[in-house]
Amino acid sequence: MSAFVIRAAGRTEQGLRDSNEDRFAIDPDRPILVVADGMGGQEVGERAAELAVEMLPRLIAAGLDGPGQPEQAVDQALRQANGAVLALSQQLGMGRRCGAAVIVAIRWAGRVCVGWLGDCRGYHFSGHWSHRLTEDHDVRTALVRTGTFTREQAERERIRNVLYRHLGCEWSEGVGDETCRSFPPQPGDRLLLATDGVWRFLQEGDLPEARLRYPEPQACADHLVDLALSRGSRDNATCIVAAFDPVRIDRDWLTWNGGTVARLARAAREDRDFGRLPVLADALEEAGCTERAVLDHCRGPGPHGPGCWALDLFLEAAASSRR
Repeated sequence: MSAFVIRAAGRTEQGLRDSNEDRFAIDPDRPILVVADGMGGQEVGERAAELAVEMLPRLIAAGLDGPGQPEQAVDQALRQANGAVLALSQQLGMGRRCGAAVIVAIRWAGRVCVGWLGDCRGYHFSGHWSHRLTEDHDVRTALVRTGTFTREQAERERIRNVLYRHLGCEWSEGVGDETCRSFPPQPGDRLLLATDGVWRFLQEGDLPEARLRYPEPQACADHLVDLALSRGSRDNATCIVAAFDPVRIDRDWLTWNGGTVARLARAAREDRDFGRLPVLADALEEAGCTERAVLDHCRGPGPHGPGCWALDLFLEAAASSRR
């Protein structure tokens, strides 16, 4: 497992729309990242997006503290948020509907899990390449995927990009679309979560170039939003950029004071006593650890639980040192 910490930043702009129905949220301690693109017009679209970014980090964090896997936590959180947006639509009455396309990303051990509904997209990118992680839940994509049309035919027929899956839709168990995917980032890689007001205006090579020119997540997010607007995006434009920064795990920290750090990490995991993490941070600092992201995470409010990335880093390093 590659040792890394995550730094993330986001940007949203109204563009030429009458209001901004996009929202984003960053929980830096877990971390949990959410981008939502509200639908239904001013006010109702905003409320749907606000529900998404308020509920999903809390629901996912609660799910991760249970015995299940991250994909299950994300799936259950999306279902619960979907029910909340459906209920909001019913409250509106008079045939009015609201919804939101959404994408979330969470860290679990040495991997990042991405879940989505609708046409918000995720891209994993690095020095000279980028890889799209998501597939849009729209009619055009479905017709191409089933072989009804080629992509060129779908473009020629001008088939509308109508979403059939999003927050606020009737959840069909029979639809087998992928809604979750995970990958193991390497230190130095980047992740982009974006609404269609951004990704529709990106070209091949834009993401690797942005990483090289703008290594800081905030500067990179600002650049990508400004780039989309400069290329004619009339929509709300929102994105989050996450950087996977390398972490140096010194074996001297693990062997300090007779292996105190390694013992504390193992005890916290085996006993599920995550209240010991501040004590672990104190021991690390006494051992000479200067990795502020790790120390701050251990001393932070959490929630901490299974899959705590700081514990994973030290337990993996301790296991490697014994090989």
